[in-house]
Amino acid sequence: MTVIGEAIGAAQRIGGQAMMNLIAGDERLSPSELASSFDPGLFGPESMMWRVNGDPSALIGGIRSLLFQSLHPLAMAGVDEHSNYRDDPWGRLNRTGRFVAATTFGSTDAAHQAMQVVRSVHRSVEGIDAQGRPYAASDPHLLRWVHVAQVDSFLEAFRRHGSCRLTHEEEDRYVLESAVVSRGIGATHLPETVDRLRSCVDDYRNELESTPEARAAVR
Repeated sequence: MTVIGEAIGAAQRIGGQAMMNLIAGDERLSPSELASSFDPGLFGPESMMWRVNGDPSALIGGIRSLLFQSLHPLAMAGVDEHSNYRDDPWGRLNRTGRFVAATTFGSTDAAHQAMQVVRSVHRSVEGIDAQGRPYAASDPHLLRWVHVAQVDSFLEAFRRHGSCRLTHEEEDRYVLESAVVSRGIGATHLPETVDRLRSCVDDYRNELESTPEARAAVR
């Protein structure tokens, strides 16, 4: 990497880490958990993950992601019955911000630790929704929905409000890179191109519902 490239990479890292730590609030990463020139983490400064997730539009993408994810009744049942989001709605966004910060801009150890924490939490999140349907947060099908809803949301926010226009190839790279994180928490059969991402979102549409729990999540 050239000196100019290193400088740009450092600026992206600092700006991106600051943006994600802003979203994370009290859940922000400590300096020792952040990526550095010696350990760029899972992706590094030339990645699309750094460019998209470090853009201010990521704040919009994060909120849209949580709202979009809530439309799957089984995913929302897990949130409703196993979290305190009603009493602390911003806490959920903060925790999401911390996870995205750790897996995008954190050191390799911080990224893997964040994924391990999520896998551990998911093992105890299971139950029966109001319609009598069983759910489990570790279900790869639900994990895939959470993934595609998040990636679609961050990309859409960047398209509308991001600092630059991405090429189709760059969007494909973002989708491909994003899959690394979700595979780390147990998701399978993830899309690796933006066209497949759109198709995957469409595949879930018949499963989505505006449940009372989903409507409560937007209040």
